[in-house]
This record gives sequence, C-alpha cells and structure tokens, in this order.
Amino acid sequence: MSTPSRVESFEAGSPVHLDLTATSGRVEVRLTDEPGVHVEVRHAPDAGSAWAEGLAGLLSWVGGQLGEQAAEAPAEAVRRTRVELAAGRLVVRTPTTAPLRAVPLGITVLAPEGSRITAQTGSAAFTATGTADAVEVTAGSGTVDVAGATGGVQVTANNGTVRIGPTGGGVRARTGSGEVDVAAVAAPSTITTSGGDVHLASVGADVLVRTGSGAITVAEATAGKLELTTGSGALSVLVRPGTPAEVDLSSGSGAATAELPLSGTRPDTAPGLRVRGRSGSGDVRVGLARS
Repeated sequence: MSTPSRVESFEAGSPVHLDLTATSGRVEVRLTDEPGVHVEVRHAPDAGSAWAEGLAGLLSWVGGQLGEQAAEAPAEAVRRTRVELAAGRLVVRTPTTAPLRAVPLGITVLAPEGSRITAQTGSAAFTATGTADAVEVTAGSGTVDVAGATGGVQVTANNGTVRIGPTGGGVRARTGSGEVDVAAVAAPSTITTSGGDVHLASVGADVLVRTGSGAITVAEATAGKLELTTGSGALSVLVRPGTPAEVDLSSGSGAATAELPLSGTRPDTAPGLRVRGRSGSGDVRVGLARS
C-alpha cells in the first residue's frame, strides 16, 4: 500500500510568511534561493510521538472492529490538511479533531530564504534549514531546530530539545525539561528552563539565563552583561583571551572560582563584559577560552 501524500505548489518571487500548525509528526522547512513555494503533506507513521502511537494503535483496533473507516484515517488526514497561499502568507493546518489529529503527518515546506516562520507543532518535531527572517515556534514535546535567522528567534517548548543557529536578533527560549543550545548571542536574549541544560557557543550581547536544575555553559564570551543563575547545576563561562571582564560569582555549597588574569590597575572605562553567576549547589567557574 502506498503512503498517502499530496504536493501543492505556488508562485512566489519573494519571501513569504509561513504560518504552520501540526499536532503530530514532523515539520520541515527548507529555505533556499529558488523561487516558489512547495508543500508536501504525507503520512509519517515513523515520526509519531508515544502518545500518538498509542492512540494510533487504539484506532487500528477500532478500525478492525468497525471496518475500513479508521484504516482510511491517514489518507483522510492528508486530504483534509489545509494548504493555501494568499497575500504573501502560506497557511498549513493539519486536522485538529479526533481521530485525524492523532495521525502523524510529515509536512515539508520549500520557500524563499528570508521568509518569516510562525509554527505551532504540538508533539511534532520542527526543523528549519537556510536563513529565515524572524522565527516563532510553540512546541509541546517535539524538538525544535532552527539553522539561522536574520531577525529574532522565539521558542516555547514543554520538554523538547531546542537548537538555534546564528541569529541577527535576540533569542527568547523557554522550555520545561528540554535542553537549549544556541550558536551565537548577538543581541539581548533571555533563556529559561525548568531542568534543561543551556549551552551558548558564543556570547557578544546581554543575556539572561535561568534554569532550575540544569547546567549552564558559555563556550566563549566577548561582550555583554551575563546574568546566569541555576538552582543546582554547574556553571561554566570561558572568556576570550584579552577581553576585559568584571566577574561576580557565588555558590551556596559548591566552589566558585575565577581563573582569569588579574590587573592591579583600575581601567579607564567599565569592561564590556560583565559576568554574574549564581548556583545553589553547583560549582561556578569562569576561565579563559582557548585562543
């Protein structure tokens, strides 16, 4: 039996607004320098969440009891997914009523680079490659992976992992237990997690990070005011060699160490990098990054 699928294509010579909603499965956005917008909707049973798979199994049993109606749910879910482009806005909506909302669907969107993305993904995984404008994603348990954006990126997730590439604007990320990995902080940003680890590869602007029990790691800091707080996790910040920094560290029951060259002369101007690190019980350390 072939996998139910459909493809819709639209003319577009410039970036568009991608407004995407999926309850289960996988959403993939590919931004390229090619004109036009193309959308593929397909049944993706391998991309379903544990909840959706359990419900799908129940539907299969019901289908065996009630006939072919439930067995035709994947094809019906594909057919009833809304796909339309008007006034520069692409809308994709998977079915929201039972039993079709439990059918995992794979949504693939090809659109021009510089397109704006707004997505609500439920338990579906979300991936965006290429360079977007601004990105806003609200996810349930699915992972979120954004390759890059010229504007800001905002992500809210319950417990999925969040990965964000280079951005021209700030990052605002909030998760429950999911980890957050950000390639570069180039504008004021805020990251909050209940229990997930936070890793920032490069920081050159103000950033506020708070986590309940996760670890906080900054691979290289060059500028900005870093306000980093974790309830019980470890905290590590590496400073680019030669960068003047002001450091304020404390830990309730762990060690707090600053392994930076000290100067006995007060600088004429305030340092461009200020690090304030707090942990309830984890070790807190600031050191030098490798040159």
